[in-house]
Amino acid sequence: MHAVIYSKPYVGSDTIATLTKWEYTFHGHNEKVRPYLAGFHRYDYWGVPILSISHDSSWAEVFVASSDWTTKTKGWINLKIPNTTVRVWADFLRTQSMVLNGNNPPRFYSKPNKSAPLSMNLFRFRSLDEFSYILKPIRREGRWLLVELHTPFLPCADEDAVVHEPGLHPRTTRVWIEYIDERGRPLAQAPMMC
Repeated sequence: MHAVIYSKPYVGSDTIATLTKWEYTFHGHNEKVRPYLAGFHRYDYWGVPILSISHDSSWAEVFVASSDWTTKTKGWINLKIPNTTVRVWADFLRTQSMVLNGNNPPRFYSKPNKSAPLSMNLFRFRSLDEFSYILKPIRREGRWLLVELHTPFLPCADEDAVVHEPGLHPRTTRVWIEYIDERGRPLAQAPMMC
């Protein structure tokens, strides 16, 4: 992974930062910092979050931040650089196992409509402040996905592993989720990474 982030959508503009593998070097700083990146599949599909794309599709405006959020800004990446790709979350996520972003409690619905919420009792690990579940997409309807919800789910094991505890009965059910927002940004993420 390598990218130069510019202040404006042309190569002659100032450099804001350089991304090399898993580190940002911000212009004017010698210190390297861990970047905030959007990604999926452990460490295979990671990149800079895109805010917009130029009219000619040659540049992407991106969100640039350190993982601790002490440094954050916007910049531009040249999409004409070889091996630079754009991932459309609406298409990509509908093929991936996922969980909902942890910013809010997970919300599930009986149909693709916010007026049809479902109350789901998800298993929560004692040692973690996280719910134990995984979502497997079935079909898409606009910004909504019909998914198969598996709970509890054992992270860091085979994809189909489940938690086995006395008195605990694993459950699989179909629910709807909103998986991207109005701007096409993901509301879901990869399950816990090991």
